[in-house]
Amino acid sequence: MFAFPPVRHLLPPGSPQPQASDPAVAGGPVPVVIRSPSAPASAGISSVPSAAATRKTAPATRPAGKPAGDGGGVTVTASPATKVRLCANADISVSISAQGDVTTVGTQRGLLNVANRSGTSCRVDGRAFVRLYNAADERVDVPTQSVDEPGAAVDITLEPGGGAFEGIKWQACDRADPDCPTGNTVRAGLSPADGVVADLYGFPAPEESRITMSSLQLGTLQPSRQGVVAW
Repeated sequence: MFAFPPVRHLLPPGSPQPQASDPAVAGGPVPVVIRSPSAPASAGISSVPSAAATRKTAPATRPAGKPAGDGGGVTVTASPATKVRLCANADISVSISAQGDVTTVGTQRGLLNVANRSGTSCRVDGRAFVRLYNAADERVDVPTQSVDEPGAAVDITLEPGGGAFEGIKWQACDRADPDCPTGNTVRAGLSPADGVVADLYGFPAPEESRITMSSLQLGTLQPSRQGVVAW
C-alpha cells in the first residue's frame, strides 16, 4: 500500500508530478539563477541580475612610482598644488618717499614701494629689506629691526605692473657725531642681501651724503602702491 501527500491527488490530470527532491515540495527555498552579463541566458530560465553583479568596481590604485606589474590597475600620482613663484630682486623696482625733512635729527618715516616690473606674476613673502650705502657704494651698518606693522607679514601676489608698499621708520642722527652712520644711497630687496638701488624722493642729493640712520625699523608689505606710515 502506498501513502501519498494530500496535495498530490489535487493536481489536475496530466500535470507534471513533482519529485521528492524538488525544493518546492520539500519546503526548501526556490533558487534564483544569476547569470553573468557576458554569458547568454539558458533557454527557459529567467535571469535576475543582483546588485553586486550590476555595481561597477573602480580600478585599484597603486602608490606613485610602483609599477602595475600584473598589467591591471591604474597608477595615480597626486598633482602638486600650483604656487606663484617668489619674486626675485631682478623682477622688482623699489622707490622710497620721505615723509619729512630727513636732514632733521629725530624720528623719520618713509614709504617704500615695490613694483613688479617683470612680465609674469610673482609673490613677495611679506617684507622688504633696506640697507644704507655710502658714496663708495660700501654698506653702512645700521641696527635694524623688523616689526609687524601695520599687520603680520603675509604672502602677496604681484601681477605684472602691480605693487605693494611698506612703511619704514628710522632715527636720524647728527652727522657730526662719529658714531652716526651716514650714507648717500639706499638699497632695498626681498632678502637681507644687497637688493637694488632705490629711487629716493624727498632725500638729499646722493653727492651730499646726508642720509643718517642710527636705527631702522621695517614694517610689512601691504597690497597696494599707496599708503601712509602711521606707526
